[in-house]
Formats: sequence, C-alpha cells, structure tokens
Amino acid sequence: MTFWPALASALHLLSLALGLGGIVLRAVAFSELAKDPDNPQWRARLFLGDNLWGLAALFWIGSGLWRLLGGLEKPTLWYLSYGVFWVKMALFGLIFALELPPMLTLIKARIQSAKQPWQPPVALLQRYALFSRIEAGLTVSIVFVAALMAHGWQYPGT
Repeated sequence: MTFWPALASALHLLSLALGLGGIVLRAVAFSELAKDPDNPQWRARLFLGDNLWGLAALFWIGSGLWRLLGGLEKPTLWYLSYGVFWVKMALFGLIFALELPPMLTLIKARIQSAKQPWQPPVALLQRYALFSRIEAGLTVSIVFVAALMAHGWQYPGT
C-alpha cells in the first residue's frame, strides 16, 4: 500500500467522525433552541455544529470521489458493479435529501442574522432536530455498510 490510498481512506474516515460530531451537536442545538429560541449560546452551537457538518461533507464527498475515481485501491468499475456500494450511496442520498431543507434554511438564517436576530418557528426547529438525528443514524449506518464493503461482503464472484 502506498501513501495516497492510505491518506484518502484516513480523510474519508476522519470526515465521518467530524461530521457525526457536527450533526449531533446540530441536532441538540435545534432541540434546545426549540425550548428557548432566543438563547444565543445554543444559536452559536447550532451554527458551529452546522459548520462542522458542512466541512465534513466537503471532505467526505471529496475523499469519496478521490477513492472512487482515482484508482487508488480498486478500479472505479469495482465500486460501480458492487451492490453494497449502491446501498451506501442510497444512504448518502437519504442524508442529502434530509439535509437540503435545514441547509437552505441555515444559509438564509446566516444572511438574515447579519441584519436582525433569526427567529425560526419552534415547529421548524423540532423538525430539523429530527432530520439531524436521522442523518446521524444514517451516517453510522454508512460506517457499517462501508465495513461490509471493505470485507467484500456479497461482492459478485466471491
């Protein structure tokens, strides 16, 4: 094994760890803001968790594409012909679908906060707390699916 495949793998795994911490923090912050919408500490933690989740997503997607398309360990066709890889991508797709509404809302909130305090409805905060908890669970599920992939579980021809 050379340096580059190991680096890509490490970045991929570390991004999952960073992202999981960020999304859990964001879920807790959404929940706490639903109880006390004017709490500046929880608002700051919400944006911190969201920043960590976003940064992790950049590394997660970037390192994943590097591993998929870079021919570092396995050829691209290996991934594309592997059903378990598509399970992993489906889980990622679910995360992305759940992420779109809170992501767009928090982008608007950051812009609005420069002018006046963001005052989201409590129901929205509760919904996004639930979305974030589901995303955290799906992220953990991806780790288990990735472990199955790494060990060739149900790979065609084995």
